Order: sequence, then structure tokens, then C-alpha cells
Amino acid sequence: MKLPIFYPAGELPQLFNVEGIPATFIFDENGGIIHQQIGSTNFDTNEFLTLLNK
Repeated sequence: MKLPIFYPAGELPQLFNVEGIPATFIFDENGGIIHQQIGSTNFDTNEFLTLLNK
């Protein structure tokens, strides 16, 4: 995968201006967002396993 790299000292895309930390973004193979999670969560669930296996 070729993904852009952003540094905290630089200008971030609007997508990454989030209201909370941690923030998790899951992208598909084309670079599109398939999931955005603001705050902590349990990623060890069947829901996330299904999402990642699409």
C-alpha cells in the first residue's frame, strides 16, 4: 500500500482534525475510509474481524 505520511507539526487534512484521542482510521486497499473510531474501543470482536476481512 502507498499511503501518505503526515507529521504532527505539519498541516493535517480535515479528516484528521478529530474531537478525541485516540482516533483510529481503517482504510480499504484503495485508500478509502471504511471505519473511523473516536475514543477507545474493543477491537477484538467479530464485528471488526468481519470488517477487516471484507
